[in-house]
Amino acid sequence: MATDRGAIEPGLRADLVLLGSDPVADIRATRDILRVWCAGTEHVPA
Repeated sequence: MATDRGAIEPGLRADLVLLGSDPVADIRATRDILRVWCAGTEHVPA
C-alpha cells in the first residue's frame, strides 16, 4: 500500500482543484479555478 496518499499534507501526492466558489450552489463555479495540483505538483491554471 502506498504511504504517500490518503491525506492533504506536505510531502504527500495529491490531485486537487481549488475553486473560488461553490460548485454545488452553481455549476459554473467549476470554471472559477484558482489552483491545481497533479501528483502533488502545483500547476498554473490555463
